[in-house]
Amino acid sequence: MKKKPVWMGILLVIMLLAFSGLAGAGPKIYAPSELDRQEGPLYGKYPFVGVDDASLYYLDPTSCYDSIEGDKAILGALIYATGGGAMPGGGPAKLGKCTVTFTTYSKNGERVIETDGLVPKSSKYEKVEDSQEFYHSLFWTIAETTGIARDLD
Repeated sequence: MKKKPVWMGILLVIMLLAFSGLAGAGPKIYAPSELDRQEGPLYGKYPFVGVDDASLYYLDPTSCYDSIEGDKAILGALIYATGGGAMPGGGPAKLGKCTVTFTTYSKNGERVIETDGLVPKSSKYEKVEDSQEFYHSLFWTIAETTGIARDLD
């Protein structure tokens, strides 16, 4: 009879560790400038914007958008994540799609940039805070692509 509560307690601890993020942090996404690395554009038209331990990330310039809502600007885009090696014809074996959205505003003379990260996120644990340089670089790439960058300075 006493063994059942012990096993339930161990299971509860394992679940708490897994859900709290203490079971291990996931991959950091690096901006090209962090690694001094450049990749050719995906299919000749999607620029390389980042890399982690499993994927290369590319921006779809035709999907970039911005909108002004009061004193805030909203920016977003479609990002492709490659993985799974290469196909015999040359392209990636797997190509995932995710979106990223930023909200930006000026507070006390400083530019504040908030992001929701990559949605849908991969199944890996990822924190936006762990990849700040990637998101900062991606924000300004989208801002340049849409033409709103000069208005944000």
